[in-house]
Amino acid sequence: MIVVAIIGTVAAVTIPAYHNYLKRAQVTEAIGLMGGLKGPTEEFISSNGTWPYTTPLNAKTGGKNTTLLTPVEFGQPFVKGAIIGYKIKMAKIGSACWVGLQCEPVEDPTTKAMKGCGWKCGKPAGSDCADGYFPSYCKDKLVQCHSIILE
Repeated sequence: MIVVAIIGTVAAVTIPAYHNYLKRAQVTEAIGLMGGLKGPTEEFISSNGTWPYTTPLNAKTGGKNTTLLTPVEFGQPFVKGAIIGYKIKMAKIGSACWVGLQCEPVEDPTTKAMKGCGWKCGKPAGSDCADGYFPSYCKDKLVQCHSIILE
C-alpha cells in the first residue's frame, strides 16, 4: 500500500512536468526551424529590396510539431521602421499558439543604407502560448500579427 502511494505521488509530480518539457521542446524546434531562414532572407532582401514570400527561399513550411510557417507582411519594402518577420503555428499546443521571428531593419548610420536585420524571437500578439514555453533567449514581445494566414 505504501509503495502504491509513493508511485502515485511521484507520477502526480512528474507527468505534468514531462508535458511542460515536451511543449518547451516543441517551441524550441519551431524557433530552430525559423532560424534557418535568417541567412536566405537577408540574401533575398539585399537582391530584391523587399521582404520575401517563403517560396523563393525554398523554406520548409512545417515540421513534426508545426503546421504553418507564414511570412508577415511579405512583399513589403525593406525600410527602417518596417515590422516584418515570420511566424509559425504550433500544431499540438493550444488553438492559436504562434511563435514569431521578427526582423527590425538596421540602417548603417554613415551611409543611411539598410544593412540587414536585427532579429528578435518570441510570442506574437494574439498567440495563446504560455510564456513559460519559450526559452530564455526568446522572450521578446513581438507586435507582428497582421499577416495573411493561408490555412
